[in-house]
Amino acid sequence: MSPFEFAFALFGLLLGLCIAEVFGGLGRVFESRERIKLGWLTPLLGILVLNDLLSYWTYLWEKRASIPVNALTLLFGTAFAGAYYLAAYVVFPRELKPEADLNAHFFRVRGMVLGISAAGFYGVALLLLVTRQLPLQEFVLTAVLFTPAYGASLFAKRKSLVAASLALLIVLNLVGALSHTVDLYSQFPARTRG
Repeated sequence: MSPFEFAFALFGLLLGLCIAEVFGGLGRVFESRERIKLGWLTPLLGILVLNDLLSYWTYLWEKRASIPVNALTLLFGTAFAGAYYLAAYVVFPRELKPEADLNAHFFRVRGMVLGISAAGFYGVALLLLVTRQLPLQEFVLTAVLFTPAYGASLFAKRKSLVAASLALLIVLNLVGALSHTVDLYSQFPARTRG
């Protein structure tokens, strides 16, 4: 086992628990769908968090050669994954009382969840910029595309604007993740792909 595989086992476990929290919450909502007000905002938030987690998992694997494994990396990685666990934990309510309104729940937790999402996103982008793994032009383009969507998702009051902003964040994240997946896939020898 390489040092990266050792560290990745810890981060993979934590990120896997985050994914399980999102799916567990989605399961609770699905089970209670007849007696609650579902809305779009909380499910979109869950999809965004899930999308973030899968993107970071891919990025970790892609950057594995340049990630030093030391106490600082383990501490930072654990804090990062721990913050995402908190976000994943609160995306969906724990108890769904009859007539519970998931849009009301969204407005209670969006600051924390989207704050963690934005901090993780910009923190990783800034780290990649500082370590010269992300060109300045790409960083600026990323900020121009994501900042208005994060801002509207965090601060807008109209549900339709918030839903559109969350959907935009999900699409932008998917486009970025898919482009990195294609890059990652192209690194494997042709005989292992078929």
